[in-house]
Amino acid sequence: MNHSTTLPAAVQLRPHSVESGFDWREYYYAIKSRSWIVVFCIILLTFWGIFKAANQHGLFSARSVLFIEQVKSRVLSVKVEEVRDDQIKSIDMINTLVDLLRSYPFALRVANRVKLAHDPAFLSAAGFHGDETTPEAAAGILVGMVKPNYRLNTRLIDIVVTTRNPSLSMKLANAYADEYLFYNQDQQSEASRAASSFLMEEAGRLRKKMRASEEGMQSFRERERAASIDSMLQEAQGQISELSTRQNQLQSKITQINSDLEVAKQDKGDTPALLRLPSVATQPKVASLVSQLTELEKTFTLVQQRYRPKHPVYINIKTQIDFSKIELNKMLSDVVGLLESIKANLVDQESATKIEREAAEKRLLEVTSKSIEYNDLKREEESDSALYDAVLGRIKEVDITKELSDQPIRLQEAAVGAFPVGGSPIVTLLKAMLMGLGIGLAITIGLHKLDTSVKTVDQVETLTGLNVVASIPQIGGASTSRFGLFSKEQFTDMLSAWKNVNAIFHDKSLPIEKRLSQIHDTLRPTLVMLGNPNLGSSLPQGSELVVKEDRSGMVAEAFRSLRASVALSAQAEKQRTFLFTSALPSEGKSFSSANFALTLAHQGLKTLLIDADLRKPSISRIFYGMNRKPGLSEVLLGTAALVDAVNPSGVEGLSILTAGGRSSKPAELLSGKPLRDLLDEALQKYDRVVVDSAPLLAVSDTLLIAPSVDVLCLVIRSFMTPRRIITRALKSLSSVNIKPVGIVFNCLPSGSGSYYYSGKYYTTYGSKGVYGS
Repeated sequence: MNHSTTLPAAVQLRPHSVESGFDWREYYYAIKSRSWIVVFCIILLTFWGIFKAANQHGLFSARSVLFIEQVKSRVLSVKVEEVRDDQIKSIDMINTLVDLLRSYPFALRVANRVKLAHDPAFLSAAGFHGDETTPEAAAGILVGMVKPNYRLNTRLIDIVVTTRNPSLSMKLANAYADEYLFYNQDQQSEASRAASSFLMEEAGRLRKKMRASEEGMQSFRERERAASIDSMLQEAQGQISELSTRQNQLQSKITQINSDLEVAKQDKGDTPALLRLPSVATQPKVASLVSQLTELEKTFTLVQQRYRPKHPVYINIKTQIDFSKIELNKMLSDVVGLLESIKANLVDQESATKIEREAAEKRLLEVTSKSIEYNDLKREEESDSALYDAVLGRIKEVDITKELSDQPIRLQEAAVGAFPVGGSPIVTLLKAMLMGLGIGLAITIGLHKLDTSVKTVDQVETLTGLNVVASIPQIGGASTSRFGLFSKEQFTDMLSAWKNVNAIFHDKSLPIEKRLSQIHDTLRPTLVMLGNPNLGSSLPQGSELVVKEDRSGMVAEAFRSLRASVALSAQAEKQRTFLFTSALPSEGKSFSSANFALTLAHQGLKTLLIDADLRKPSISRIFYGMNRKPGLSEVLLGTAALVDAVNPSGVEGLSILTAGGRSSKPAELLSGKPLRDLLDEALQKYDRVVVDSAPLLAVSDTLLIAPSVDVLCLVIRSFMTPRRIITRALKSLSSVNIKPVGIVFNCLPSGSGSYYYSGKYYTTYGSKGVYGS
């Protein structure tokens, strides 16, 4: 047996490229298939538009305008304007003002001021029956008539009032503007009284606080005797600075002496070298001898020019120079001791300076600790005094009568007329219908975009890279529907589902959790159908063998095309076993394998159809309406022979091997040598063997059978199988090195022209069959 999956020449894979650009037909058929949603939305919004148009009356709007002053109003003077915090400072305050105008309490103020509860024009416009009502009820109606709005990027607030009476609209718009001015004036007067009262109380409080501060300061001065703490601080800081400078100088001298000591110890007896040392040269006795010697040498130079060596003057000067040098050398002979003595004296001075500095720092800390308390008391005294003086000054500056004339808001424009608003009933109705159309189209396109299933032959071939070897039209359901509405079969299925739901809901023998689960499972197909009528309805039992019942129909012709593509090629003798599978259940693999086997039998090929779906078999139900035994399970277990398990189908040339009894280990049965032996034995007696297997992603049974067959066909159901599921199914097949011969595209809508078949080419048959009526 040849187990390869080499494709016939007629169906070799060809490269596919993803088409780009906008395809209007995709959206046209998407809208057409769900046009019931568009119709429903239009009808619903039309009824709403009729209701709105019927209740629509002639309305008139009047507008008054308030202007927000750029300069803040002041109840008090410039210096005390901070006392008030209700100024219009930001967009937040403007929005607060607008919300006030919209509020019920403000509407109640207006209603009381203009006595709306007794105004016949208002009562008539508001729909009250009688001559009067309560102010509260009038205010409740008035709130809905008024729409204050802030003009963006301006300082204007529009007060728009809309009623059925133009005079009333104008009256209420002006009443609202005037009432706010009265309201603002009341607020300012109240703020002025509150500010004056606050300032007087604050002055009394600050006077007491200032007196307490002064008494505290005096008490501190007496206790610490610190009337001049500032001068004490300056004196202590100056002393520390002076001692620090002196200490630094002493340290510098000690460092210099240490350096000179090192040189003196090395150059002892070298008078010129010793005299170059700063510590030696600056000694008073040495400096005096050096100066004296220098003067004598200068005098000796002059004497040498005037006298001879034996002259008494010459001898005297020479003698003095010699004695000076001897004395200098004698003094420098003990230079190390001299420097050590000077160093000891400097170290003693440094120690004494350090002790004095520490005492000064201690004194500064004492003064500083006192100054902290002193400064605190002083600042408190000064602050209280300044606040008290400021409040006294502000009290004197208050001029309420003058400042009350300033308003933060003034009337910019009074309402002088009213203008009609609102469209005609016809316009309202047309808007509602257009809105319904827009909403319906949006929902339809949204559902189409959310639906990830494949819908056309082009989409399948582009996604998988495989040819569609057969496009099977939808039978019944959506194929017999018109204008996107539901067909008779779909309505029947939905009514049956709702009846079942009602029965499950009233079944008190089941717990509520189980009932809800069963209701969900029962309603799921109906809910999916509501979103996508193209799914159609399930075929009734006994009507799956369409090739047998209607040999001239479009479905039978599609299966004959499948037979020609995969079973009648030049390599047909090498490709005799066929496996049909799908990614998920309910995609039509059993339907496809059964009808494909029938077309082989009609061709005169002796065919065996094997139901290898041992978990949920369907072939026996399709042909016999019941599960016949023995079957494949018994043959693989060795409890029955193939010849005894095969059943006639009622069609010449076609035999059936049902799934048989349920097995506890179906995967083990299908993965062993018995299955390969069974296929070899079947090929000795039959021309073709067709195997119906379990879904790929549900269980692993198909992956165990696939290597034993020649041709594998993957069944995909249009408008149902998601793209990601198809990709996963192909990946699972590639994991065992199996490549499908092609795609059987099942349940394509046949009532939408040719778009779902190719998206490009238009080919159709007569409604009565491929051969016409």
